Amino acid sequence: MTRSKKTDDPKVYEIGYLLVSSIPEEKVSAKVDELKAILSAKKVEMIAEEAPVLETLSYTMIKKVGTKNVRFTQAYFGWVKFATEAESIIKIKEAFDVDTEVLRFLLINTPREATYLGKRTS
Repeated sequence: MTRSKKTDDPKVYEIGYLLVSSIPEEKVSAKVDELKAILSAKKVEMIAEEAPVLETLSYTMIKKVGTKNVRFTQAYFGWVKFATEAESIIKIKEAFDVDTEVLRFLLINTPREATYLGKRTS
């Protein structure tokens, strides 16, 4: 028996993000709460997440902060997997784009079942 997929079913997305390393470690969880509040405001269903961890970047990234270009060699990497309507994605992307403490992010459509919550290897 095959299940027909309704076109109005929420799609599953994953957003991976890099937060600037200039955020003090004790304030990173508060920043993550701000990012999750952006998602919650769009009525998403949270599926899974991984708290950010400070990582050394493979290459230097530059972010314009005010009028200066600031170079980063480290960033906090984390991700959130969620389900929402496709219309919400544009507003979520716009909110992450303007956040000065988000160095980069990647937003992808992903299958619900592909979540792996395992121990990180360096």
